[in-house]
Amino acid sequence: MSFKRVFATVCATLGLLLSASQVASAEPVADPITVTQSATTVAPGGAVTFTFTFTNTESSEVVFSYLGLHRNWASSTAWGWTSCSGDISGCTFTPNATTDLSLTFNVVIPPNGTKSANVTITTAAGAPANPLIAFDTYTYYETATAHPSQLRSQNPSVHVG
Repeated sequence: MSFKRVFATVCATLGLLLSASQVASAEPVADPITVTQSATTVAPGGAVTFTFTFTNTESSEVVFSYLGLHRNWASSTAWGWTSCSGDISGCTFTPNATTDLSLTFNVVIPPNGTKSANVTITTAAGAPANPLIAFDTYTYYETATAHPSQLRSQNPSVHVG
């Protein structure tokens, strides 16, 4: 048997063992954030509001909750944060930083409780048609027993056109 064939067999076996152990030990983690938006396409100069709802899926109270929102790639389309409101204790806009928007939901959030925040962005009046403005969200929260965090892959976005 050639070295390449032995190496491939060992790698395949290790991959199967690792994935089987992860499946056996991993419990599904519910995503605490849901996102809705007022529109998927806006005219140049138009606005869209994203609503982020945090649901406590843990068995104990959430005592701290943070949401970061940032563009997932550079866009030449000019836009800006217009407002941030809802059941939040803080909201900070920092354009062109790692996190363009960071907000904290009011706590304490009981098990199965929810808190919502609305974030509005406006595109520039002279924005070119058909670009996509897309975002990633990062969630971190703390309970008495857990400190989960996650980067979401299904993210809010808006077309200008």
